[in-house]
Amino acid sequence: MATPATKGIQFIESTLGIENVIFIYSNNCSYENSLISGSVEKLCGYSLEEIKKLPAGLLSIVHKDDIPEIRRKIADFESDPESLSMEQVLRIDAKSGETIWLKELITVVRDKKSQVTCSKRILFDVSDFISKEIENQQTTSILKEQISSKDKFISIISHDLKSPFTTLLGFSEILVNEKDLTAEEQVEYLTYIYEASQTQLQLINYLLDWSRLQTGRIKVEPA
Repeated sequence: MATPATKGIQFIESTLGIENVIFIYSNNCSYENSLISGSVEKLCGYSLEEIKKLPAGLLSIVHKDDIPEIRRKIADFESDPESLSMEQVLRIDAKSGETIWLKELITVVRDKKSQVTCSKRILFDVSDFISKEIENQQTTSILKEQISSKDKFISIISHDLKSPFTTLLGFSEILVNEKDLTAEEQVEYLTYIYEASQTQLQLINYLLDWSRLQTGRIKVEPA
């Protein structure tokens, strides 16, 4: 015969048609000997019987690297007499081998001495949300790298574009103001101006090529 607790779970699941939520009821704040809803198999691939046989219930299929931190959070939660609820995100290793992210909401009942006498957990499948969040973080990281590269590139180009002007302006000023220059000196200074102009033009061409690469108007074809 179903207990009131199991009837409650069956009623909630059948009424809401829930396929991505797990309910856990226990008389303490651990996963051992907990009453778990049937939706666990839909999410994790493990049957209720398999979950019950695991040493720590559902906690046994939590990603092993996350277990110490989860245990610490729960221990801190239990030891705080004022805390009646908490939430955390669990990374589950499903039977299929894929990673499932569950958001766990825990509420507890405490006695007059503030000891936990009963806990209720609801776990929601938030895998899609976490996947999108990770994807957004990766995209943000890539964009930050691109912006950093652009800033560095512009800084270098700005410095390199400025350098030839020192030669151009300096020797142009000499040619304009100095009336006693010999023909050899004039040719020498004009040569400096010519070479600086070539360098300036080459840098501008590099900048234009980079701009075309960024906008997709030119493609690199290694050969």
